[in-house]
Amino acid sequence: MTLLRNSFFILPLALCLLATGCNRAEGTPRGESPMVPRPVRTQILSSPENGTERIFPGIARSAEETVLSFRVSGLIVTFTAETGKVVRKGDVIARMDDRDFTVRLRQAEARLAAAEARAKEAEQHFRRHEALFKKEAMAKAEFDKTTALYNTTQADLDDSRASLHEARNQLTDTLLLAPFDGVIHEKYVENHHHVNAGQPIASLINPNAIEVVVGLPASMLGDVEKITGIRCQFASLHGRSFSAFIKEIGQQADKGSRTYPLLLAPEKSEEIRPGMTAEVRLHFAGAASYTLPMAALVPFPGEGTGLFVVKEGRVFLKPVQTGTLSSQGITVYGALQQGDIIVTGGASHLKEGQSVRIVPEPSSTNVGRQL
Repeated sequence: MTLLRNSFFILPLALCLLATGCNRAEGTPRGESPMVPRPVRTQILSSPENGTERIFPGIARSAEETVLSFRVSGLIVTFTAETGKVVRKGDVIARMDDRDFTVRLRQAEARLAAAEARAKEAEQHFRRHEALFKKEAMAKAEFDKTTALYNTTQADLDDSRASLHEARNQLTDTLLLAPFDGVIHEKYVENHHHVNAGQPIASLINPNAIEVVVGLPASMLGDVEKITGIRCQFASLHGRSFSAFIKEIGQQADKGSRTYPLLLAPEKSEEIRPGMTAEVRLHFAGAASYTLPMAALVPFPGEGTGLFVVKEGRVFLKPVQTGTLSSQGITVYGALQQGDIIVTGGASHLKEGQSVRIVPEPSSTNVGRQL
């Protein structure tokens, strides 16, 4: 009887110990009850900031740029272009050997003179035969031959005039002139090289017409109209920044980055040179934003970002969008409002609906953070 009585006491104790062991195996830390609120540090959202700001990399380039080339093929005999050289509109960039083109012009002039003589003679015959035909003093077949000859000489005259016009243009095209004031950005051939029509010779840019290109994600195209301010900051200019306005939004995405080019025109851009990199800050009007520590951010289901908000001793996950990262923290905006209590310490260990205990901030006189 004594053994049986002892069994009634031992069996419940064993089951209790087994349950305790299972709870620990499931991940509850030793010495911490699953019912004990987890300690967290928090921050209460104060007055929201006006709108949001996003930062993008940008690069400056010339808004006026062209690749120079000859319209005819031939041998370059004069090439004054050098990288960085300043040129004025109408300056000679390169000159091609024009001897063959001069000969063709002379030949075209001679053909035109001969065609004019034939056409004049044919017209005289036509007028004379036309008068005879009207008096019925010439057979129709004979008049038809005169008419055909007259039409042929007129067509030949028109063709000779067109050939002369083409020959003159080709001779003019042996000179490559600067289409606008600018700077030689790059040269692709050297003097005394034979080049084909349309082959790039040099590139010309206008350094005074500067634009900054930013790659904008497709998801933000609808927010462009909400942009209320733009600043372009250049590290190569000792951190100087310039306000800018939107010139154009590209209609086709870049094949590599899959972003759309946003073209910006910076004000007072005399110091900005093509190729300089910029940090472009786009300020958007709209939802209120707040600055929080990076430690407050946690993954949100669906490859998003979220925050834990404390309500009545429990935490609830809210999705947010992120903006500018600075030394003060990261800008976030979304379904937040002034007075929300945000978990800023210990957020990575929390689950939706978990009980928490807010740890008070240590006193400013608390040396060693012991009180």
